[in-house]
Amino acid sequence: MKSTAAFSILVIVVVIGSVKCNRTTLVICTLTIADSDPARLGIYLAIDVAKNSTELKPFLDKYEIQIKHLSTHQNPSNAIYGSVYYVGYSKKGYALLVLGPQTPLEASSVLQAVRFYRKLMVTYLTTTSDVKELESPYGFTFAPTAFAFNKASKKMMEFFNWKRAAGLYDFLETGGLYVKVVDNLIKNADFEVVGVEAIRTDLNVVKSVQDYIQEKLKKLRDLDAKIFFGEFDDRGASLVFCELYKMEMFGPEFVWILHADAGTIDQWLQADIDERNKPNYNNATKRCTREEFQQAVEGSFIFNKNIPYRTDENMPTASGLVRNKALCQIK
Repeated sequence: MKSTAAFSILVIVVVIGSVKCNRTTLVICTLTIADSDPARLGIYLAIDVAKNSTELKPFLDKYEIQIKHLSTHQNPSNAIYGSVYYVGYSKKGYALLVLGPQTPLEASSVLQAVRFYRKLMVTYLTTTSDVKELESPYGFTFAPTAFAFNKASKKMMEFFNWKRAAGLYDFLETGGLYVKVVDNLIKNADFEVVGVEAIRTDLNVVKSVQDYIQEKLKKLRDLDAKIFFGEFDDRGASLVFCELYKMEMFGPEFVWILHADAGTIDQWLQADIDERNKPNYNNATKRCTREEFQQAVEGSFIFNKNIPYRTDENMPTASGLVRNKALCQIK
């Protein structure tokens, strides 16, 4: 829901200082991607929820909370500057932790900064590029890593009693993330992985990406594989499933288990439009329609990484608001 979107662009820095009456001040500084009111409203709502929580209320009653705002505009330099400014010692106190940020590059940069001051960084809707939070003593994450979907893939294989599968992954996108996903899947598989193929979807590097992808798919078909793992984004899915349709590699005997980044058919169609608008696009290349994509992907599984809307309209949340009232405040 949109309240989640507000949280998704927050980097929160908690600063400890002292005030009169020996109370402690929690200065919460939000580093936002942009100067957006929804982002700022999100942190206020989060504080209200925390104050109403039976677990956190006794703790928060001891503190005076102040809020400051700073924007990064998705610039890692700004994220580093803001983090260093608040985690470094000053007369007004210092930060105990940085919560966020929201892009892998920013998170990677901020983690290096907080390490120097021996403070903590906590990510929740993204991770660092190398998922360093899983091993660094100064990093912690609530975000589901790309590997989290591998557990779901294993359970799906177990549920349907499938014993062998093959994989196709894009080894350039997202900084090589899918390479690590496939490696993790192979290492932890309790079924036979008969083969994997890597693709490059960069048309500036590959002269005919369609022919190139067909070659990779033919290799997988020659392995007599029927179950496939697809580790690529929506652009990769658009290219792969269009070629699958042309090759007639679809139907009840073929099943694809796709990474959540693969997106939806609507996104595949948009990716196709983007390809057509590129200067080096070959107009002779046959692309696919919505109906052809639907036919090619029939029977496949695509994981969903989005948080669904609440449907219990009249049920108050932890903030004391019902769903529609909360959405009206955020709009």
